[in-house]
Parts: sequence; C-alpha cells; structure tokens
Amino acid sequence: MNPPDVLSAHALDDSVAAALEVCKRDGSRRIAIAADGTAGRVNAGLAIAGAYRERIEGVSVVFIGTRHGVEQRMLEMAGEPLELIPGSPMAEEPWYRFARTAFDCSRGALAARGILTRHQTQLVVGVGGVASAGVLLAARSLGLPTVIHESSAVPGPTNRRLGRFAQRICVGHELSRPWFRSTPTVVTGNPVRSELLAANPPGARRPDPRKTRAHILVLSGVAGSAFVNERIPKLLGKVVELGIDLEVRHQCGEFDPEPIRDDYARANVKACVDPFIDAIGHAYQRSDFAISSAGAVTVAELRAAGVPSLLIPNARCGRDLEVNATLSGSWWLREDAWRENAVAMELAATLRDRLKLDRDGRRMRERAPRFVGGRIVAECEALIAATPVQQ
Repeated sequence: MNPPDVLSAHALDDSVAAALEVCKRDGSRRIAIAADGTAGRVNAGLAIAGAYRERIEGVSVVFIGTRHGVEQRMLEMAGEPLELIPGSPMAEEPWYRFARTAFDCSRGALAARGILTRHQTQLVVGVGGVASAGVLLAARSLGLPTVIHESSAVPGPTNRRLGRFAQRICVGHELSRPWFRSTPTVVTGNPVRSELLAANPPGARRPDPRKTRAHILVLSGVAGSAFVNERIPKLLGKVVELGIDLEVRHQCGEFDPEPIRDDYARANVKACVDPFIDAIGHAYQRSDFAISSAGAVTVAELRAAGVPSLLIPNARCGRDLEVNATLSGSWWLREDAWRENAVAMELAATLRDRLKLDRDGRRMRERAPRFVGGRIVAECEALIAATPVQQ
C-alpha cells in the first residue's frame, strides 16, 4: 500500500505530471530551502525536502538559515546541511530599524548568492522567516526559479513582501490567496514530514475499550508558550481529580522544564517534560489527545496523525494563530476565554468516551489534504521546466 502522501496520477494536471517525468529522466536536482526562525517553517522545509527525495533520485538539498532561530538544532538532528547568512526581522518603522533590516537583507543576499552558486542550485524554495528575504533576492538576481510556501492562513510579513519576487506561491489555505495577487498561486495544503506519516498510517489508531489510562501530548512550541506551560499542569491535575488516569508528554520549548515538572508532581499527574520531542511521529501515534498551540504546520501534523486536540493560540502572536485554529476543525480556546474548571470537566468527559475520541481522530484525518508533498514538488518541477536555469 502506498503511503498517504504519495503522488496520485489523477491528482495533477497533465502538464505538471509531465514536468515530474522530465525530472525523473534527468535524474538529479539541486535545491536550496530557506527555512528559519520557527519550528513550523523548518518542519515545512524538511517535509518539502523529503517529498522531493521520495519522488526523484539524486536530489541534493541545502538549507539556508540565520543564527537567530531554531534551525541549527533541528537541522542538525535531521542530518541536513545548513548554511548561515546574515539577517534580521523585516521592519518598516521606525526608520532606523528599517535601515538595519535593509542593510542585513543586502548582506544576506550577497552571502546567499555565493552559497547558491557554490551548490549549483537549480531551484530555491522559501518558507518564510528572515533568511527567505536574502535567499529569494539572490535567486532572482541569478535567474533561478523561486517558489514560496506559506503555511498560515494569514501570511507572515516576509512572505507578504517577497511574494512579488517569487514566480510561484504554494499556500496551505485558500484564505492566503488574496495576499499574493501579483504571483501565480496554488492551494496545495501544508506538507507533513514523511516519517510522521509513516508512524501514523491510516487505520493505525484504534480504540481499545480495555485501556484505562489516557495519554496526553502537550505541545508548547519550540519557543514555548508561557500560558501552556503554566496552565496545563493545573488543568490536568483537575482532570485527574475528576477520576481520569493520565500520562502526559509535555514539550516546553525554551522554558526551564524543572518548574513544570514540579507543577505536575504537585498536581499528582505522571508527566515527562522536555524542551523538545525528537521522535514526534511516535509521540502522536501514542497520544489519545493533544493540547497545543495553533501553528499551521502543527495543526497539519495533528490532522495527518488523526489526534483529537485542544488548540490554544498564543496571544502574543496576534490573530494569525486564531485563524489557524478556526480553520482546523478542532476544539480551541483563546487565552482570555480560559475557564479552568469548565475546560477540565469537558476534557474529562471527552477522555472517558474512547469511541468518540476515535471518531474525532478519524474526522481530523479526513480533513487533512492529501498528496501535499507531491503537489508542491510537481509545482516546483513545472516552474523549472518553464524557467530554464541559467548556467
């Protein structure tokens, strides 16, 4: 049986499928992926790289990032090569911040030109973040095909401003289209890493009526959400008081795990708390329920794995994550709407009904777009075929 993300011949336009066949005969691709700043962007980049490797032999991928994000640790764990360039977050005001952004962007573009030339790059994919600005501008100056993938329904500032410099935009949500009117845009959905799909094949999650302990996965994000890290141990303590036997895996990001472990101990909840979870695919597979921030790529992973969830958008990120949560089809709450006792009672009732948990998980998986990785690869290949790389 094919994995769920394998490209379907009927899912693509004939011209796009033909572009893939040309690439297969060519036998190689040299791709640069600009991915930095957040785990969601890096995971999207890893998923695109994996989708290419699954479909085309001889693919060479280099990631380009900056020193300011999580990409160094994540890409080192994934065994991916990473090149670093200068960069700072985009700003328009005050003038001195804009000047610094412009200066760093020009330095980043100059450094990226050297990297792209040295790697003999044929295609550049940007997924947002500081590095994308310099890399995409360098790619255009070299005449290279450029693609942006935007995972959030409300695009980030870098992708919004760089959209006109790209030749193709792939978006996770239809709501993103109006932000990119000047560039051909296609809705592909958000890619999910192949190892996560392999760990969570369709039909792998079955309710076990004999199971009495509920496994809860808490995802605070790589940077960490203060609200999730502070409130969830107390919430789950109340769920235990309501008679639910729990075991928790809590990813706390950049926060110190010790105080969170102490909070769980005081709440009489068995919990494993770590800054990061390396084998996230298996963590999804083992979980009955997840409590998570509402990053677009995390939402895509929860859907693909079929894990019912409670999403809590980080209030510091504005309304962008609330849009992601609304579109997810999951139970979600704003931080300012949090009522601990009411949430505990509803969560306890949900965890008691294992058949409902299974139905909710199946519903989430059904909402997950299919063939996402294949569609993105095909769009990239169609662009390469239409825009010969300058030698």
